[in-house]
Amino acid sequence: MADNGVTLIEKISSSNNFLLNAVKKGVAVFSNPQTMFQIRKKGKKIFLLLTPQYNNLGDHAIALSSVEWLQENFPEYSVVDITCNYYKNLKKTFSRFLNEDDVICITGGGFMGDMWMTAENMVRDIICSYRNNKIIVMPQTVYFQSDGEKRISQEIYTSNKNVYFALRDKDSYSLLKDWLGEEKVIYVPDIVMAFRYNRHEVQRKNIGICFREDVEKVDYDIKKEDIVAFFVNHNKQVKEISTLLKMPFVFTGTRKRYVYRKLKEIEQLELVVTNRLHCMIFSYLCGTPCLAFDNRSHKVSGGWEWLKDSGYIRMYDSGLSLKQQIDVLIGCKDDSLNNIKVINKYKEFAKIFKKWMGE
Repeated sequence: MADNGVTLIEKISSSNNFLLNAVKKGVAVFSNPQTMFQIRKKGKKIFLLLTPQYNNLGDHAIALSSVEWLQENFPEYSVVDITCNYYKNLKKTFSRFLNEDDVICITGGGFMGDMWMTAENMVRDIICSYRNNKIIVMPQTVYFQSDGEKRISQEIYTSNKNVYFALRDKDSYSLLKDWLGEEKVIYVPDIVMAFRYNRHEVQRKNIGICFREDVEKVDYDIKKEDIVAFFVNHNKQVKEISTLLKMPFVFTGTRKRYVYRKLKEIEQLELVVTNRLHCMIFSYLCGTPCLAFDNRSHKVSGGWEWLKDSGYIRMYDSGLSLKQQIDVLIGCKDDSLNNIKVINKYKEFAKIFKKWMGE
């Protein structure tokens, strides 16, 4: 989720001030013009709910990948993108056009659980509100720090017989399998790993450093400043990169441009060091060697499980020196992007998804 503070749009959307109701609904309509058209189309639809308009490019890449995957595997359905902002402010409009044979998907990511309660509460609301539709949660990490919130979510998730989960790490899969049973869950990679990106011939240079500083950050025996100093001392130029845009609000029609721009930036780097899951995945897509540090919910290490055979994506090991780990990665690259494990798992997911839809 957005993790660089609350945006003006979010403040407006969460306000209960009567005078702001018309404003926030107007913003939702204005910022989602394509949705207002698509939602009225006849025929079967898959609604992809809670996609981002905030500044996190990892979540935008998830939305792009999800729409592409759904359209490719279920061409008989229209795929309609429903953003967080739209659902929060125009839920009644969405509900009015929802038919019982439509499928509801909740976008993937790492926002389920109690670290990002605004998003978790919207997930709970969806599960409680639409009991006659199939609800399929796209590949997610589910992480709780509080037993109280965990019990509330368990009660809500299990109260709806039409809810199914794709989980992108083993801990989340184990948790939801215990709650819902094996038939309602599947373990799959983050969907951005299946994103099609055509690599370019580039001259790689500079070291990219991308570290999050929010509630998901975990402290290690080595700090970001130490990593930067290491490369400077070895005559390497360091470039601070970010998967967060500086603008607080992103129109859905522009997300592809910004995601591709970030991929091209990472593709030109010699090496990336990061504690952000999608910076690691972007590095994988680009063939850029990457040293990754885990986060609080372990979604980085969970994602790495699917990429470790690539050879150029590595998790930081505190038992080895930084130099030892960097020496292995520098110059290591893979010119092909053909992770059979990921490809086969998404073929399996398409079959399971169709079964969950009742087809």
